Order: sequence, then structure tokens, then C-alpha cells
Amino acid sequence: MIYQLKTPIKFAEEYITEIEFREPKCKDIWHILEEWDKYTQKAYLLDFARKLTRHSKAVFDQLSVLDTYAVIKIAIRFLEPTQETPEISLQS
Repeated sequence: MIYQLKTPIKFAEEYITEIEFREPKCKDIWHILEEWDKYTQKAYLLDFARKLTRHSKAVFDQLSVLDTYAVIKIAIRFLEPTQETPEISLQS
């Protein structure tokens, strides 16, 4: 998923106009599932979103407020299932 920044940022000698997110894997959300109450806080969601990109915290620190909230919404979208999960049996 690629997000086009509303306000491009200059970081070092590079102008960043978009942020590309990779699809999260189980390893990315394991700690979120263990501490779900913490992850309802926007700072944790922003950090989760950052980890799905190639950008450092220093780059994310330069995001505009509008872009920050858009990135948080993208993180939430990754955590919300979009299709039915299969039924599983826990019985042996």
C-alpha cells in the first residue's frame, strides 16, 4: 500500500512524497495482541505503522499532523480483518 503525503518532507538530501507500507505478518502484530489495551493509543499505532515502512523514526517525526493521522488510520486498517476468518476447532 502506498500513501501519498499531503505535505512532502525533506529528510537529509531526500524529498519524501510517499510512504510505502508492506503487508504485516504475524510477527508484526504478536506484541499488539499480547497488549491490546496499549495499542488503542495512537502513539503505539504510529510506531506499528512506521515498522511496516522503510523509514526511520526521524522521518516520521517530520510528518505533518494530517499525514500522521492518515498513517495511523492505515495501521488500524491493517489490524481490522476484512474477510471472515475460518472456523477452527481447538479440540484434539
